[in-house]
Amino acid sequence: MRLRCLHQAVAIALALLTLGLAACSPSARPTPAPIGLSGRLLPPYNEGALADAARPSQRVAAPVATAAPMVVVEPTAVPKQDRVNVLLLGVDERETWSEGPPRTDALMLASADPATGQVSVLSLPRDLWVSIPGFGPERINVAYRVAEMTAPGTGPDTAAA
Repeated sequence: MRLRCLHQAVAIALALLTLGLAACSPSARPTPAPIGLSGRLLPPYNEGALADAARPSQRVAAPVATAAPMVVVEPTAVPKQDRVNVLLLGVDERETWSEGPPRTDALMLASADPATGQVSVLSLPRDLWVSIPGFGPERINVAYRVAEMTAPGTGPDTAAA
């Protein structure tokens, strides 16, 4: 009995699926009228009319490359340096400072490892919620503005914190 109900349920589900797919198929409609052409014809291709300096009239032998003598450069030891991190800030434009300090619209952290020569860049979303020192939780793009309003010149340091 249970198996029979299951078969019936599957049959009903397949029938509904088939009807649903049939309803989704596009209906037949005529192709839109073609766009008329101007009636102008292009002139026939004439290779002789294209002779110019870029297409020499006779074959020219290509110059033969000669290898330069090999120069051996002795590697010099590079002093080990620490990773270099740079915070890149892009601020919005304001007509005057009467509107207040700008907000940072673009924040990217670039990190370079001189030992391996690898560079990584991380883009931070401007609406990322962070804890701003001395202010509390807020969007990261407000950190620069809040710091500049509190103590002018401290925006970059606060944004980096």
